[in-house]
Amino acid sequence: MNADGSTGARSDFASPGGTDGGTIDCADSVYQVTCGDGIVHVLSPSGAEPGTISAGRNATNAAFGAPDGKTLYITPGAPSRGGESGDFGLYSVRLNVPGRPY
Repeated sequence: MNADGSTGARSDFASPGGTDGGTIDCADSVYQVTCGDGIVHVLSPSGAEPGTISAGRNATNAAFGAPDGKTLYITPGAPSRGGESGDFGLYSVRLNVPGRPY
């Protein structure tokens, strides 16, 4: 972002394949979910990947919650094949940093 609020030239920040949802924490780290391998990639503000969180195959999204904002909730699962029920879940992991408020 430029000082006047306009966008500058586009550049790649990181390239995890098959991404879906994601979120950001108060330290400006990005949590990007890759669906096929079920990994939440933790990306520093520079784009380096200091770690990952295993989330289960077909993970789709991640969001911070809890009263202190330090719980990362992750939605994994597989859609049904013709019925009304799928194989979905909701996982949570406590982190040392809170998510950025919306």
